[in-house]
Amino acid sequence: MYITHRCVDFEDVQQRVVVPGAWRTQLRTAMGSLPPARHSNHASRKAEAIRNAYAQLFETTEAVPWQDHMI
Repeated sequence: MYITHRCVDFEDVQQRVVVPGAWRTQLRTAMGSLPPARHSNHASRKAEAIRNAYAQLFETTEAVPWQDHMI
């Protein structure tokens, strides 16, 4: 399978922006005809605790100088 550079998201580090890829538009078009899910998609408490632990880690001791510019 071959994809072009415009198919995927990429970071323009000079402008400090993320440029969305074409897949996002294609996904919205494809998913638009699906009925909404009946079940909630909430993460388990354990998964949420793990996510929060990583978030805390990457916002403090493992933070890199440029990360706040890319948010």
